[in-house]
Amino acid sequence: MATPCVLTPVPNTVNRFTAKPGALKLALQQVNGRTDLDCVNSKVSEISDIANPVAVTHDCDQASFGFQMDNHKKYFIALTFVQLLDPFHSVANLNDAACGKKIDTIDVTNLFPGYVITVEA
Repeated sequence: MATPCVLTPVPNTVNRFTAKPGALKLALQQVNGRTDLDCVNSKVSEISDIANPVAVTHDCDQASFGFQMDNHKKYFIALTFVQLLDPFHSVANLNDAACGKKIDTIDVTNLFPGYVITVEA
């Protein structure tokens, strides 16, 4: 039996998802060249109160980014990627690690993507 994805895309939007409470892990899959996460500049904030964003503890390495999502919260993930070797030809997929589904393509035109996740009960 296939493992269900954590993220569900919101129809007719870009980079917006819903999710159930629990752990989220995003993983890079190299397609061509080399793409790495920049953990110093990648972050996640809880933005349920947009006037008072709160930094969220997360795990990050060169190939993955993860954190714990709480019920009825909204999160903004701001990721930074680096492509030091052959950046104009490097491509990677950013996947929901639970199911392996691609949520984004990382290339020279998309090195600083942001994602909004609304957690529902």
